[in-house]
Amino acid sequence: MQVADILETPLFVVPGLSWAQFDPAWIMDDADPDTLCCDAGNHEILRVALHRDLRMARPRRRREWLSGRLCAALALRRLGASEFVGMQGRAPCWPDRCTGSISHSPARVVAVAGRGFSGLGVDCELRLDAAAASLLAPAVLSPGDLRARAPWLGEADAVSVIFSAKEALFKALSPQRCNLPDCRAVNVTCWRAATLDLCMDGHSWPVFWRCMGREVHTLAVTRES
Repeated sequence: MQVADILETPLFVVPGLSWAQFDPAWIMDDADPDTLCCDAGNHEILRVALHRDLRMARPRRRREWLSGRLCAALALRRLGASEFVGMQGRAPCWPDRCTGSISHSPARVVAVAGRGFSGLGVDCELRLDAAAASLLAPAVLSPGDLRARAPWLGEADAVSVIFSAKEALFKALSPQRCNLPDCRAVNVTCWRAATLDLCMDGHSWPVFWRCMGREVHTLAVTRES
């Protein structure tokens, strides 16, 4: 399979981060469903192959894995790092001195990579409607989360952002923590136009957020001390 185009456009402008993203609709099927490639520039083709442990996975899971790994490889190449991303369970293993994150939604596949960060977490979700938000809220919200929301943001969008932000934070913290708590153990303490603060165990982290079209995007960045 081949991707028609992959964009370098960042979801959030943070110095030191390298991005790659594309719309899954841009994938062109061919006779080899176990590889995915793209034009990497300078007349080079960048290709990733399916991990052997996923050969029996469902087609959607194989396509998502290949898409995420291709974006990750391109983000790492633009960073000047090794393009190989290993696998430990379902989680990606990034090259030495690099960290990164991958996310999929029906409208987007995105990867971000950087050096000098202890963790990165990117998340893309479709915006929830009121019915879906009311079903999800009890599983992801702590008691004060909605009270902290930005006044211009509707409740369904607020639930969408909070869920995505907590997912992004857990991704960023996972390299340092073996056991992550339930979403309800993380509290929204401050909400601004482009970031919100999440608090857990006495620690606080800012998370970038935005609603764009039918999607919610979030990014959590933790830095090396």
